[in-house]
Amino acid sequence: MKWCNNGWIDYLLPQSYWARNHPLAQFRNVTEWWDKVLKYKKVNLYSGIGLFMADLTGKVYSWQTDYFELYKDLQDVSSFEIITGASIYNFHTLRKLRDGEYTNSTKQIENGVKAWSKKVPPSEIKAFEKIVLEHPKNITLVIIY
Repeated sequence: MKWCNNGWIDYLLPQSYWARNHPLAQFRNVTEWWDKVLKYKKVNLYSGIGLFMADLTGKVYSWQTDYFELYKDLQDVSSFEIITGASIYNFHTLRKLRDGEYTNSTKQIENGVKAWSKKVPPSEIKAFEKIVLEHPKNITLVIIY
């Protein structure tokens, strides 16, 4: 918070990898807390989503039992006031889908894609002053064959 209060950073991306049914820190509760705490700060907020947890063994809760976990997380992210996007960790997990390896994470992605149907422009960086550029002048197009 000190970094946000002093304007030292442009954005925060909390690693909110918790499952929706985790007994201590449910995904929605953690992301909602960040959304409220940073509401009036000049910092962009994105949500980190731990898709890799779908393929872990051990106590990862609903990441392994609810194949709509990713979908629900993305729906939650879009419902918050200041969270303007999400980052999915990690690339290795996403690559499994490309390589045809069918795992819990690929089931999550299949269902999660439904939440990605809406295209939105990148969010404005709150920490920067708006700059309005003039249209370019004296431009010459040169085509070389």
